Amino acid sequence: MTNDFKFITEGQTAHRDLNYMMAHLSQKRIISLDLEFNNDHSYEGITCLVQIGTQQVDYIIDSLYLHESVMTTLKSVLEGTEQLKVVFGAANDIKNLKRDFFIHANKMFDLQIFFRKVAQKNLLQHLISLLPHPPAEAVSDLQVKYSSQMVGYEVFVRLFYPDVIIDKRVQLADFRIRKALEDDVIPPHILELLKYSRDDVHYCCEFLCF
Repeated sequence: MTNDFKFITEGQTAHRDLNYMMAHLSQKRIISLDLEFNNDHSYEGITCLVQIGTQQVDYIIDSLYLHESVMTTLKSVLEGTEQLKVVFGAANDIKNLKRDFFIHANKMFDLQIFFRKVAQKNLLQHLISLLPHPPAEAVSDLQVKYSSQMVGYEVFVRLFYPDVIIDKRVQLADFRIRKALEDDVIPPHILELLKYSRDDVHYCCEFLCF
């Protein structure tokens, strides 16, 4: 990854960081969006992280600590139509944005649905021709496979970014776990969660801006 990364959580710089992010997003026409949530020991669950990606910076917002800030700060961007929001399998994200933040996102482009429609209309060959390296599987096999089922994000990334590995085991981690940062040092287990969360938005934005 060649772009920057910013984790926005509680602390003295949170307000400044959010303002910087909003100023940056206001200049963009394409951003990527994802949420990490947890529904263990809870009837409805709760959104733990909100991830927003651009070509220059990937942002991860700690929505457990900054819930009110997410609800007020991001509303204008996510409900507005200035930016195209690129997502991957957004059904739960749309529901959770409404439930937790009263945000009704607009102008969303779901890569998972797009990929399936491309396969169904026999256009996968053209899309794959844009790849720098041909896939290991024959295009005809991919055409059949992905026209009849929704492709997972890790499969999508592996196809278009063969050197990248998405560890979906992290998806089952408890994103509610928090530990106070000491001297701005992020513990290794939190770094692993943040890397997974960042990957979820980084390649969506990079793919559509390709």
